Amino acid sequence: MRTIRPRVFETNSSSAHCIVVADKESFQKFKDGELFADAWWYKCPYQADLITFDTVYAKYINDVNHTRDWDRIHHDHNDIVILSKDAIRWLFSNPVVLSDSMSGCDIENYIRVWSTGSLRDELLEYLDSGYGFATSWVYSQYHPISYTMLRYFTQEFATEYDDYRSEHPHENADGNIEMRAVWYF
Repeated sequence: MRTIRPRVFETNSSSAHCIVVADKESFQKFKDGELFADAWWYKCPYQADLITFDTVYAKYINDVNHTRDWDRIHHDHNDIVILSKDAIRWLFSNPVVLSDSMSGCDIENYIRVWSTGSLRDELLEYLDSGYGFATSWVYSQYHPISYTMLRYFTQEFATEYDDYRSEHPHENADGNIEMRAVWYF
């Protein structure tokens, strides 16, 4: 059944939330790309733990294997391209390639300019293969996120949605560094 309500504007808005609280040394490692927030959540505040990149990559491989098993059972194929640690790290460091505003040509040019050698070759080959699982995994909620991605998605911690607002990293009453990231997707 369909309901029509004249002169009513509605939107199915979606926002994501991530809160990080850490000691100064760990937070600096987060900013430097040595640690990552373990996840981000849709429509609710989520206090993220900081994890190493090895843990991030292990989560990625685990999800690839799980998805391959599911595809093999339900679709009789498993054509997921597995990216190297360097390629996954590069995606976390270059969130602009995950943006809907970039066309395939722009992404190819960006990869050519901002990566080198075998990494560039791997990323371009991945782009040619359909640019699928890894990029959707990196951008998907409930998966790890980098400080660079939080800065990008929140437009330098300027966004706010659903009565929540982003906050730049600052020292809290306990002497730890805290930041809040809220963005629309």
